[in-house]
Amino acid sequence: PKDPLLPEVLALLADSLDAKDKDDEAIQVYIRACQLATRNETRDYTLDAAEKLLQKKGDWEKIGQMYEEFVQQHPDNPSVVMAAYWIGRAKVHDGKTDEAKKFIADTIRKYIDDPRRDAVDQLLTQLAQLCVRKKKPPEPSPSPTPALTTGTAATVAEATPKPVPTPAATPTP
Repeated sequence: PKDPLLPEVLALLADSLDAKDKDDEAIQVYIRACQLATRNETRDYTLDAAEKLLQKKGDWEKIGQMYEEFVQQHPDNPSVVMAAYWIGRAKVHDGKTDEAKKFIADTIRKYIDDPRRDAVDQLLTQLAQLCVRKKKPPEPSPSPTPALTTGTAATVAEATPKPVPTPAATPTP
């Protein structure tokens, strides 16, 4: 028989590894604790702790994988909607914004009528932000500096930077 306290003991071990800055080991132990957990509180805690360490490392692919496995193993868990939020963020960080939008929209459709899934509001906000996000404009190419050795005095005057006026000091009452 499985020891019901094992996931909690593993979570404590992972906490101590994290405190010693052994992030890679702590992540593995947090994920294992989550997989063995029988209580939602333990699953949520270990997922959150692993996600923070993975975020610190910038490992968005692993964050997405971790939450996708969680959703597959626990599809009825109340935290599935929050997991969908992190899966969407991971997809965006991997440059798959259109895939993230579709995934988030599908998740919203699935859980919008479920009153136990109040995190759907966060997914709606995330989807709206992704839809209004504009692509970065291309960087303007640097314009060549006009040659000051040739040309008229007017050309030199135009190329000379103008001084910026400084505001006068505000008198004290």
